Amino acid sequence: MTAASFLDKLQSALTPARVLVVGDAMLDSYVYGRVDRISQEAPIPVLSQIGDPEYRPGGAANVARNIVTLGAGVSLVSMVGDDAAGKILQQLLAGKKGDERLQKFQGFWLTDKTRVTTEKTRYTANKQQMLRLDREDTKPIDDAHSAQLLPMIENSMATARAVVISDYGKGLLTRDLLQKTIALAKQKKLPVVVDPKGNDFTKYRGADYITPNRLELQLASNMPTTTTAEVIAAGQQLIAEVGFKGVVATRSEEGLSLIEKNVATHFKTDAQEVFDVAGAGDTVVAVFAAALAAGLPPVFASRLANAGGGVVVGKSGAADATLQEIIAMLLSSISHGKHLLDEATMLQKVAAAHQAGKKIVVANGCFDLLHDGHVAMLQAAKQQGDFLLVLINSDASVQRLKGDSLNAIARPFQPAVVRADGLLGLAEVDAVAAFDDDTPARVIEKIKPDVLVKGEDYKGKPVAGAEHAGRLYLAPLTPGFSTSNVIKNLSRR
Repeated sequence: MTAASFLDKLQSALTPARVLVVGDAMLDSYVYGRVDRISQEAPIPVLSQIGDPEYRPGGAANVARNIVTLGAGVSLVSMVGDDAAGKILQQLLAGKKGDERLQKFQGFWLTDKTRVTTEKTRYTANKQQMLRLDREDTKPIDDAHSAQLLPMIENSMATARAVVISDYGKGLLTRDLLQKTIALAKQKKLPVVVDPKGNDFTKYRGADYITPNRLELQLASNMPTTTTAEVIAAGQQLIAEVGFKGVVATRSEEGLSLIEKNVATHFKTDAQEVFDVAGAGDTVVAVFAAALAAGLPPVFASRLANAGGGVVVGKSGAADATLQEIIAMLLSSISHGKHLLDEATMLQKVAAAHQAGKKIVVANGCFDLLHDGHVAMLQAAKQQGDFLLVLINSDASVQRLKGDSLNAIARPFQPAVVRADGLLGLAEVDAVAAFDDDTPARVIEKIKPDVLVKGEDYKGKPVAGAEHAGRLYLAPLTPGFSTSNVIKNLSRR
């Protein structure tokens, strides 16, 4: 599968998706100049040759902009003051004539004449930010304004497939409004993703996923988050205490971790220069939520979100990431398949593991969209031995076996190098190799594993290569999870 076909498949999935964003919209202003001297009045630089300010949507408005950049639709419910900043922000998102990117945007604005629109003005010289001035009003909104926002939120849910709560602590998202918004989404069976603020995450109870950075996770859990093990422990404590389905923890240069009740998957970013981290969290939550709205599994949504965050940190200011840039980053981060072993290298690794006295376990499948059922099966597989090798069907093999089964979306959905990288994000998986045949029997005969693992749906059925393994183990299935079901749901949408 080429990068172009991979891009086309993702674009087709995202185009009909729509996300509702509720939260604190703000205006980001950038003032650029030069510094050539130090002031004689005080030991401070003098900023001169200042041009006109550059304006960009910030906060929840930046989340909305990121979503439409991906090709999905978005509805934004927020509040502004009756001032110049509020008018500029609304004009930015209204778009210019012919701006196709913003044609899928709908804004529902409540104007409060007693407040100012949040505006962050950054002064920059020689590519270095010198000063930021914040103009804001963070007092909680009153009950009357909250009552006006709720119908906007509920009406926007009619066309949404996911909800983002973008909390910047500017007063819009009171605990009462948060709980009523989450309750409405749950009634409509919409996934809720929260970009949080503050130390008390119980106000987001009922939400499905939360996307804190490392510091926010530490403060909310009151636990250290320096190491990977500590991040996992802190995330799982929040899941246990608040009831989230998962915690999507952003970890700066270390990438991103998807922490769920019994499993954690880690995604590394491609090594690059970090130019500006402003807005990276907005991009992560936008990409993750848009992918969920498109019907994609949380693990794949996390992978895309991590790549999106990697794109924007290399840009100046609150930026966004196109789907093309995300795919390029994704393919770059997996080093064009260096983690997907060829047959000779795979056999060498197996031989080395045998010599070290390790028990070899083999599992196989397409793993086209990694989901909870796959994760549970691989966890059970690793418990059967010491070295878990996953054999995946090559792209050509998947196309022969699955290509005509679902007319709406041709498979494989992801190329083998991406599928391999996703599997290697699981701690249980030690190596991944691809096979071109219709079954892995020939390769399994060469490996002669101690244990061959398949799902228990193969009970009473022949299993390719089982005669070449020490024993066959049928792992329990996770009800309701299969790649075919995921894709069928996506096709119906």
